[in-house]
Amino acid sequence: MIQTPRRDATGRERGSPEPFAYESDFGIRWVAQSQRQGAAELNFDPARGPVQAPLVRWGPHLQAQGPNARQIDGLTRTQSDVRADQLDPSEAGTKRTTALLPAFFKNPSGRAHLVPPSLSA
Repeated sequence: MIQTPRRDATGRERGSPEPFAYESDFGIRWVAQSQRQGAAELNFDPARGPVQAPLVRWGPHLQAQGPNARQIDGLTRTQSDVRADQLDPSEAGTKRTTALLPAFFKNPSGRAHLVPPSLSA
């Protein structure tokens, strides 16, 4: 659901960045995957030839659709996970997200984002 932007106390527009935030993540993910697969135009490692790009990393997707469990891992979000603006994480939501990160980086997909491709071969 796209929320209509609203103005906060400073006059800035506030509102959900969706669907743009979700959709733009695909482009970043594809660039990171191509670099990990050795695309020459995305080389970051001088030992492998001319540097063409910075090292690109991809992180976990921590969004969930409220109480509806994600199919991939069952992640849900509760009302207590967000502030009154329904966008920013609450203290409880921040703690919950922080607790999820170690699991992401321990699985093989997440580990690939910690270890540079030149060291994982």
